[in-house]
Amino acid sequence: MRMYRIRRLAALLVLLVFVAVYALDAPGLRAAVLTAQVSPAFIKLFHGAAATAVVLFAVTALFGRVYCAVLCPAGTLQDIFFRLGRRLKLVRSRYMRVGNAVGYAPVMVLAAVLVVAGYAHALVLFEPIGWFGRLTAPLLGAGKDIVLGTQNILGSFGAVGTGLVVAVGLLVVVPLFFGRRFCSHFCLAGMGLGLAGALSLRRIRLDDSACVSCGKCESVCPAQCIDSKGKRVESGRCVLCFACVPSCPTRALSYSAETSPQRRDLLAGGVSLFGAAVFFVARAFSGAVGASGKGSAGVIPPGAGRRSRYYQECVGCQSCVVACPVGIVKPRESLIAQPELNYDLGYCQYSCTQCTLACPTGALAPLSVADKQTTRIADTRLMPDRCVVLTEGTACGACAEVCPTHAATMEDPGDGTPTRPVLYPGHCIGCGACYHVCPATPRAFAISGLAVHERALPMREEGEGLEVDAGEGGLTDFPF
Repeated sequence: MRMYRIRRLAALLVLLVFVAVYALDAPGLRAAVLTAQVSPAFIKLFHGAAATAVVLFAVTALFGRVYCAVLCPAGTLQDIFFRLGRRLKLVRSRYMRVGNAVGYAPVMVLAAVLVVAGYAHALVLFEPIGWFGRLTAPLLGAGKDIVLGTQNILGSFGAVGTGLVVAVGLLVVVPLFFGRRFCSHFCLAGMGLGLAGALSLRRIRLDDSACVSCGKCESVCPAQCIDSKGKRVESGRCVLCFACVPSCPTRALSYSAETSPQRRDLLAGGVSLFGAAVFFVARAFSGAVGASGKGSAGVIPPGAGRRSRYYQECVGCQSCVVACPVGIVKPRESLIAQPELNYDLGYCQYSCTQCTLACPTGALAPLSVADKQTTRIADTRLMPDRCVVLTEGTACGACAEVCPTHAATMEDPGDGTPTRPVLYPGHCIGCGACYHVCPATPRAFAISGLAVHERALPMREEGEGLEVDAGEGGLTDFPF
């Protein structure tokens, strides 16, 4: 009972920490906290940061799935609503006779299909921290906007509606009736820790000589991994909630050392490890997304470098969405929800690097202000047939006033007509300022995302009318 209460209190405190870091304006702190999640920790391996991943697996091998019990905010949310479902008598937990082998099989098949079809970036749908972010970020953002009176609640949700609804379904509604079903069937982190959990030195043990098969432990298990009739606990799926231990009237259950793992645990753990390997290999192949042209063609945030690398390493946690001070970093209008820039809401601030500091996986590499100011993230084109100066003879110049690099400027044609806009693309960084302020309908600037970010020329001096040759198109490749 004491261990059960300690675990619940620790999990609740960790959940509050995660909610706080999403609510606070502290992108660096948020990135550090999110790095403790399984997928960000293992993606960091590719950047030479192995410590967190090694610690997570070592702790699991020694003590069981402590991560799932305490450190995963998505798991804690499911536990809370599973308990609520039991109180409301909406759910009766029963042993799922599927195990890791059958439970993860559809997910592994789906992963292979997505990779073959060229949509490996969709594997982000199996990231628990991604679903927590899809749930937390829009709710906190809506609450903040309502308190400040800046937006109504529907406007606050905007394009995140689909992801938010599904996140509520997975983390709130499903647990009310079925327990931690996401963890049992879809969770990438759970698959990655399954083998270590199955072989852990300490685990929930069931003394079959003391067990009377009353089923009380089975009824309180959110992971549905206790077979009271068969008198066994599937350690690979056990999330160490400890709810079963105090529920047992004969004290047949205990958290103690296990010297000889059962054969079925070894088999389930092996299948779990294989499933995790399928996912991580599939994500490694997601670099083909950019080359094939599949996926979104929107503007990916500064620091992404290459669209393919960004898709490969982004877990959809929405940390960069929360970090953006002007609110233009938004999840894509799909379940995948990997963020892109929406210039209808504003434009990318010239000296801001907040989104690059908030990323826990390295999908957005940290940029200095100087690097950010010469990073070209989008292709901008001036559409003369839409410009009010050229079509209606109206004096304007809004684009030239806001352009931070003077790539957009107003020049006198010398024929007595109003000064007209001219765009020097080599100096343009694709920040979207000209697009956002343009009064024309449709806007006189067209912006499209780049598959590979580039290095723009330095800020253009006033009166400078000639481009400096810096390679094809007046641009150089971005260095990552």
